[in-house]
Amino acid sequence: MMKEDLKTILYMGLGVLSETNEKIKEAKDDLYNKGKELYEKGVIANDELKHNINAAMKDRVTVVNVNSKYDKDDILKKFDTLSSNEKKELLKALNKKGWNDTEDEESKGKQ
Repeated sequence: MMKEDLKTILYMGLGVLSETNEKIKEAKDDLYNKGKELYEKGVIANDELKHNINAAMKDRVTVVNVNSKYDKDDILKKFDTLSSNEKKELLKALNKKGWNDTEDEESKGKQ
């Protein structure tokens, strides 16, 4: 009888090991799949957030290049695109700043 009890206990132990191994594998696979799904959702959410931020920035941000340097030709080209009224307003503003449209800096230096 004791021999049968030991066999029963041994078989039960093997059954527990087998069942535990199966449950661990199921739990591992389940946790892996949930983690992968969560990661993929996070990547998608992150991409959407980047897109939304970029769209909001395009709507609300104006980039100004303060390091732009214009040479004389660039300024003259820009001046040529102005309307007559815009040119007159610009000349008035320059005169208010002490610029004289009848004299240039070179002629002042020669005097």
